[in-house]
Amino acid sequence: MLKTKLGISIAFLGAATYFLVAYTGISSWVTLLIVAYVLYAEENEWLKKTVVKAVAVSLFFSILYFVVGWFDNVASIINIIIHWFDKYADVFEIPAHLTTLFRQIISLASDVILVLLGVFALKMKTIKIPVVDALIDKYVGNSNN
Repeated sequence: MLKTKLGISIAFLGAATYFLVAYTGISSWVTLLIVAYVLYAEENEWLKKTVVKAVAVSLFFSILYFVVGWFDNVASIINIIIHWFDKYADVFEIPAHLTTLFRQIISLASDVILVLLGVFALKMKTIKIPVVDALIDKYVGNSNN
């Protein structure tokens, strides 16, 4: 069993990072401390890619969550412009709580994917997420590339 310089199993630390990100997000000081430690002190490429993937997946879903929130803003802007010309018109509305529904789905998907990645990490495996994996391979790959 491969171990970190602290004597912790590499698989356990990778899985713990996924679980921690799922539970606390990437703004937790513990998460940031683990990621910084792994990237600075550890040499195992799988572990480095794992902690970066945990952060990348969380960032992806955070951005998606943020963008979905724009739908209400865009609808409001369009309605304001329409009301300049016809103050009784109400032609563009997002159905009630649709944005909230999408945000809940995104949050659930994020949690499920991060937990599944954590379970796979216990066996030093992963779930392929093509866009995220391609970026990680490009920017966190071996320094020989």
